[in-house]
Amino acid sequence: MTDTPRTDNAAGDGTTVPADFAADLERELNAAKAEVERLRAAEREAIIALIEAYKVPVGNSAAGEMAAEWTMDALRDLRDAIRARGEK
Repeated sequence: MTDTPRTDNAAGDGTTVPADFAADLERELNAAKAEVERLRAAEREAIIALIEAYKVPVGNSAAGEMAAEWTMDALRDLRDAIRARGEK
């Protein structure tokens, strides 16, 4: 009778699990982490698209045009900050 290779489990309590089971769990965990990151990136891009598509009301005055430009500058800064967080 041969023993199945075993590895320490993540609980740190000294118990072991079959090595192939641990490897399968690690692959599943890594796949889940990759999927979460893919979803985060997709959500970030969706938010950026909303910001870029936002139409700032201008009005019919020079003051309204200035305020709209300030708002657009702030939205661009927000977009850039969101992108930067995704590049960490």
